[in-house]
Amino acid sequence: MIKSGAENIYPAEVEGCLKQHSAVADCAVIGVPDPTWVQSVKAIVVLKPGVAADASALIEHCRERIASYKKPRVVEFVGALPSSASGAPDYAALDAAFGGGGYPGGETRGA
Repeated sequence: MIKSGAENIYPAEVEGCLKQHSAVADCAVIGVPDPTWVQSVKAIVVLKPGVAADASALIEHCRERIASYKKPRVVEFVGALPSSASGAPDYAALDAAFGGGGYPGGETRGA
């Protein structure tokens, strides 16, 4: 769970929204420390081959479909997501690579 201000944001909801975009092949959402809001939402996105999209288009896509406070503030594009032995995204590796952390209770997401 990502804690942004007084709001709880569930990464799976934001990931599901992003995956509905025609350009998104895969994605993962992490919480990154934010001096004002405790955390903010960062999306790590893999685009479909040969399809273009920019961060602002993906953020707007989310803003139109879920509560605005849940939309990513930042989108980073990668060629592939790191995965765990189960095949799910490796959120600890994503946190380490993209500045995630500061989760409520101090736990690491996906641990």
